[in-house]
Amino acid sequence: MEDKAVHDSIDEVKGGTDELTDHLREARSTRCSGCVQCIPEQDKEETMTKQDVTTLMRALVIAAACIAMAGCTHQLACKNIGDYKPTALGTVSKPLTIGLVPIGGDEYGDQLIRYVRDSLILKYNAKVILPYLPGSSEPVDIVATLSVRPKYEGSGWNFLVNFPGFLVFVPALNGYVYEVSYDTNVVLQKAADTTTIATFDVPITLNLRHADINRTWTEVSWLEVGVIAFVGGIVFTQYDTSVSPVVMKELGSQLGEYLATEIMNRVKKSGQFAFRIPPRDQGGFEFHGHASFSQG
Repeated sequence: MEDKAVHDSIDEVKGGTDELTDHLREARSTRCSGCVQCIPEQDKEETMTKQDVTTLMRALVIAAACIAMAGCTHQLACKNIGDYKPTALGTVSKPLTIGLVPIGGDEYGDQLIRYVRDSLILKYNAKVILPYLPGSSEPVDIVATLSVRPKYEGSGWNFLVNFPGFLVFVPALNGYVYEVSYDTNVVLQKAADTTTIATFDVPITLNLRHADINRTWTEVSWLEVGVIAFVGGIVFTQYDTSVSPVVMKELGSQLGEYLATEIMNRVKKSGQFAFRIPPRDQGGFEFHGHASFSQG
């Protein structure tokens, strides 16, 4: 009987212990929802979780906006560059020495004149002195005074490109509209007696499209009501000065060759210097007069 009573007592203790263990496990699983001391800790953890989610969402939105703006650029495009395609005149039979007197108007006009020099040397085998100083430079055959008048303009269309155009990526698809002019006056003189060979104007007006991050950043208007893009559109109707070096870098060589060809065309028409055009086949013939040519 005593052994049975002992065993019953042991079973009761084990049962109580198991019940206590179950209670502790339940308390842990419910994070002690009934314990006053645990409530502040639970609220803190829940608040931190919400803050983490909010921070992550903001980071994702900003990253998406940055990627979108980085893609919203438009490489320089000139709609009418074909109007300034130089023609082939052949080479001067006897290399000429040409003195260039530059009046560039600004740094990009000066660069354009240097491109003219390069084309005269490479395409027409001329010796070019730039800048030419009458009376102090070495003797030349021709003195060419180049006066470049640069002009830079924006467009009212740029407002619509930016607003509401930012909604459908118009800055990237079309680019902002600009017009750049390098109207050039040329005076050619024969150095020996200072007689004028020709005086003429070469108008150059470029119809451009371009967009870069310095303007497309206003597309952050996706993240607000569009005020930034609206104000930016008003400002962007003006010319973007950062386009000028891009124009000269990408188009300067062709424009310089075009001007050089115009100069040599007037020299050729003057009949005072000989040009030789390479024959298309073995049989060529000569034109004689003030200037000589061979052509097929």
